Amino acid sequence: MIDSVTTTNANVTTTNANVTTTNDFLNAWSTTESLLAAFREVMADNIVWETVGLSRTVGLDAALSAMTTTMGEPVRGFDVEVHHVAAVGNTVLTERFERLLAVDGSIIFEATVAAVFDFDSTGKISAWREYQDTIPFAAMANPA
Repeated sequence: MIDSVTTTNANVTTTNANVTTTNDFLNAWSTTESLLAAFREVMADNIVWETVGLSRTVGLDAALSAMTTTMGEPVRGFDVEVHHVAAVGNTVLTERFERLLAVDGSIIFEATVAAVFDFDSTGKISAWREYQDTIPFAAMANPA
């Protein structure tokens, strides 16, 4: 679980709300249904979601479409372990280890991911950037 953090930097204050939203979002990934519901709840309509080196979407509909493709059958959900979190201003940084699980519980892929979540003034995530080794994802997209 991510600890609550409050940071004041210049004229910008991050409340516990952004860290809590990030924590709740990542904890909702255990099933396809809960992940997509959380995605709809916390993402801004103009979300820019980028997995650096792999994909970039702009707008909630495009991001949901990309996530739905990732979470297609026969996927159960993600097992996520958050290792670190930091927050400053309206940005939350995380380091996590995730496993995408098939319906039978077998591991489809696993990766260590660093992520940056930028929040807008309404408390929604307006930008989400992920940094990880993209080789496992590329292999999934282009099987031999």
